[in-house]
This record gives sequence, C-alpha cells and structure tokens, in this order.
Amino acid sequence: MKILFSISIYITILLHTYTYSAFDITPLTARVYSMGGAFVGVSDDINSVGFNPAGMINVNKISFSVMYSKIFPGIIEDDISRSSLAFLNPIKKIHSAGIYITNFKSQLYS
Repeated sequence: MKILFSISIYITILLHTYTYSAFDITPLTARVYSMGGAFVGVSDDINSVGFNPAGMINVNKISFSVMYSKIFPGIIEDDISRSSLAFLNPIKKIHSAGIYITNFKSQLYS
C-alpha cells in the first residue's frame, strides 16, 4: 500500500511539472521583465509584494496594481492568459501589508 501511494505521489508531481514547464512564464510587469531577474535586489514598488516581500518597506504610499496578458496570442485553439492583482498599504515606516493574487488561465488545462 505504501508503494502504491508513493508511486501515485511521484506521478502527480511529475505530471504537474511537465504541464507547468510547457509554458514560458515571464514576469507580469515591464520593469520586472526588463531587469531580467535582478528586480529582487531593488524592489521598491508594488511589484515587491509578489517578487520580494522584504522590499515592501521601500514603498511610501498606498499602491494598487491590476494586470492581464495573453501569454501566447497566436494560439487560436486556446485562450492562455495570466492576470494579477496586487495591493500594498504601508502602515508605518517599518511596516507594510500587502496581498498579491495571480491567476493562470487555459481552457485546455482547466
């Protein structure tokens, strides 16, 4: 029974990795994308909620961000898209609260 359970967990992880790796997921905003992964070190805007939460203390005002993009617009059989919602509220000079929600949508994989 333990072997069957272990095999089913392994297959589940393998299939999830295979499905996820079929898509080249790029960052959601132009600034993060143009920095090529170096944004984590200088995160000082609303995008820090999703990429580096430690950078949220660098934001001085309430921020809100909504984003939607079609990942592969040339594919007509499926509507593959990503969207995100971010909110950041600096409470004091050393505290901030934020929420970051991202969604990957595909008609074939849902």
